[in-house]
Amino acid sequence: MFGFIIGLVSLFGLIKVLKGGRRGLHGGGCGHHRGKPGFGRGFGGGKARWRRRWLRGLFERLDTTPGQEKVIREALKDVFTEAEAARKAAPEVGSSLGAAFASPTLDDASIEEAMASADQGMARLREALKEALKRIHEALDDDQRQQLARWISRGGLRMPIPEGPYR
Repeated sequence: MFGFIIGLVSLFGLIKVLKGGRRGLHGGGCGHHRGKPGFGRGFGGGKARWRRRWLRGLFERLDTTPGQEKVIREALKDVFTEAEAARKAAPEVGSSLGAAFASPTLDDASIEEAMASADQGMARLREALKEALKRIHEALDDDQRQQLARWISRGGLRMPIPEGPYR
């Protein structure tokens, strides 16, 4: 009888875990599995979480006001939207390049025609980036602008991600 009760409780626990109940001992999975499917964080979301952490670190180091943060977020959102649209057009470019390459003759015109959508996407992305840079430049004060310029000239903005207590 006692074995039957233990088996029944184990079965209920297994069903709860399979249905997506409490995962792990701490309810959200282990800390080093954040953002990975099946570890209490759902599917995807890693890029957005990284972007938020990166922006938070940037805002802390630049000591921005909430108004400046809003302008920067909106400007970067436009850039990321255009970048995603350009990325989604990549398979179309690959298929049209493949079709051009499969033809008996390969000339510059067919290659240019196949790459036209990629060029248009990059042009839109370039314009979005220029507009975002203008908006961010306008929102920041001189000291913040100089600090951001130093980071950009050093080769990118990798450093603002705040580190946790265990890193």
